[in-house]
Amino acid sequence: MNTKQKNIEGSWQRIAFYSVACGVLLAILIYGTISFFVKAQRPTITMTLATVPLRSQEGLRVNPKAQFGKPWVPVEATRVEGVLTFRGNPTRNFYGVGPIPSNPKILWRYPISNIKKQAQPEPTQSEPESPPAPKKLCGTSIDLEVESLWCGTGWTGQPAILDRGIIKWLIFGAYDYNVHFVNADTGKILAAPFPTGDIIKTSVTLDPEGYGLIYFGSRDNYLRVIAIDHILHATSLYDPANTSAQEIWKLRADYPTLTDQELPRTYWNDDWDSSPLLVDDFLLAGGENSIFHVIKLNRGFGADNFAELDVGEIYFLPSYTDELFADLERENGGLRDENVSIESSPVLVGKVVYFANSGGLIQGWNLEPLERNQAPVKVFSFWAGDDVDSTIVADDEGMLYVGVERDRLTERGDEVGQIIKLNPLLQEDPLVWSITDRGFTPNIPNTSGVWSTVAIAGEVVYATTDSGRLLAIDRNDGQILWQKQFRDQIWSSPVVVDETLIVAVPSETAGIYELRAYDVASFSNPNNEELGTGPRSFPKFLWKVSLEGVVESTPVVWKGKIYVGNRNGHMLAIGDEQ
Repeated sequence: MNTKQKNIEGSWQRIAFYSVACGVLLAILIYGTISFFVKAQRPTITMTLATVPLRSQEGLRVNPKAQFGKPWVPVEATRVEGVLTFRGNPTRNFYGVGPIPSNPKILWRYPISNIKKQAQPEPTQSEPESPPAPKKLCGTSIDLEVESLWCGTGWTGQPAILDRGIIKWLIFGAYDYNVHFVNADTGKILAAPFPTGDIIKTSVTLDPEGYGLIYFGSRDNYLRVIAIDHILHATSLYDPANTSAQEIWKLRADYPTLTDQELPRTYWNDDWDSSPLLVDDFLLAGGENSIFHVIKLNRGFGADNFAELDVGEIYFLPSYTDELFADLERENGGLRDENVSIESSPVLVGKVVYFANSGGLIQGWNLEPLERNQAPVKVFSFWAGDDVDSTIVADDEGMLYVGVERDRLTERGDEVGQIIKLNPLLQEDPLVWSITDRGFTPNIPNTSGVWSTVAIAGEVVYATTDSGRLLAIDRNDGQILWQKQFRDQIWSSPVVVDETLIVAVPSETAGIYELRAYDVASFSNPNNEELGTGPRSFPKFLWKVSLEGVVESTPVVWKGKIYVGNRNGHMLAIGDEQ
């Protein structure tokens, strides 16, 4: 073989190699933005993650100092990048990563299309047309015996982020009964929506240890575990329109199949608003049936390399006590009050899980007995006097920050306050400081108090209220640093990323909220047109974007984009135009 022939053959070999490489790269780049070819029903796959279960060396323990403001990574070897649960981690104080957009617009809205219309090529045989999406995320639901139409995403409704490098997944439940799987960069469907039987208000939780599982509840009475590992690790291209998550376990809130054991009585209803947590193979989930659940999942991988569960012991912890019912009855003029549902999400400090209920009872349960196959033990209790749907947030010292509603207008609630800091180590007198919020109509229920969850950044607590206040509070002494009054309620929780406060607030137009950004790195802005009240002037206003409707959900920030759902039927992506 002469040199010329060698060179020619070598050239074709290189061309063939580059062609294959380019084809693979092209498939990767377009993955998630158009429909694909193979229907996948959890086929046999080659896992890219470890196929032996890995557990955190911390076991049941969450170190609040190490976790403060950090993403949820129990095991570095199976690190799952993203915002995996409501407020990002077990202490509920991680809101995403920057950068923050500087001149943002709505980039896309789901389930419509990109805002800027672009010419689309005709689909080819190898590139079938993307599946049609519904016009809006809407569904009917019955609340207190009244059926009505619910649209978009609601309280708490924060989308989860799963960042797999080239493809970033946005995963969220909505009022159209479905969990949605969307390409966070494009708004295109990555997998068919997973249907339930009623609206979904909760923020879904993604498995933090690489099992490809998702945990969430729906108003159809079920707490579910669904799997997307067959999609994440598929070795062949698939058709998003016909590929969906697979349900692998569920628990009904009235426990019809658990007739062989004595269970605590359930109260209120069968919804699941709480965003679950996972610690050392135990799922922690509160239900609106007034029961907190500690579920041994026994996760593992089967012979086909798919995640599987062998659910073991379930501990049912009542959120109520006889003393609580007596206190509520006294405050209610002698009438029985059984609204003790759990809508807040659990928070972990050390080996203690804290949660609250709609009766205002805040509890802490020590999980350490689980290591000896024994039930958790209650170690903390504090009655705030009124409904606590807000999720408790822990700081790096293990102190707890709680928002309290003014639903019942109780004497105890007004005595305790609506934004409170608790030291759980001081059982006899845990209240460190409190701030009241009674609004403009203090004698009318549900016009003041706190539904949202506070944010903590450095030494400052940021809170929003049902009376329309935005506050910055010194977390050490409870002094209000600055505040601003808006025209209507704020249920969306504030977030702070890169020293920028992001918050969804009412605009000057009734029924329309806007996303605002403030620079909280500096408080000296003498030329700022918006001045707050307090020892510091209001932080520098950066920008605002209309959210095209009322917003109750909490935004999440990820690498230059902000995602939040509205009650007009859409999930929005906000960022700088490329």
